[in-house]
Amino acid sequence: MKVIVVGCHGQMGQPISRFVAEREGMELVGGVGPAGRDYIGRDLGQVVGLGRDLGIPVADDLSSVIDACDALIDVSSVEQCLETLDLAVAHGKALVTASTGFSPEQFERFEAAGRHIPIIFDRGAGARGRDGYRDHRPARPR
Repeated sequence: MKVIVVGCHGQMGQPISRFVAEREGMELVGGVGPAGRDYIGRDLGQVVGLGRDLGIPVADDLSSVIDACDALIDVSSVEQCLETLDLAVAHGKALVTASTGFSPEQFERFEAAGRHIPIIFDRGAGARGRDGYRDHRPARPR
């Protein structure tokens, strides 16, 4: 499965991106961050801490890279995640999100989208906060 991570440079985005890149059966084909950040255009593998190049520049426009994937994982802001949702529906892409801070009306948008695309939306993510997602890779020897 080809995956793009939206919010790839964040606290959750980096370990999720590394997980996807190293997981058999998954391929990290893109990463997206907010326009104007210093890592936009840099190699995704370096940005997320893989320690190697992937030959994929981090994008600031999901619509420019969305056709490369089968699924999106969004761990960005509320505003970006709602844009991701709209693009996922328009392009028929599966969406997984653990972003938090949505209003009840915004939750309804995810419910409606689920009638058109595969979607995993964890309404309880806010209760765990960001500490609920950890990078479980063994420590590297120094």
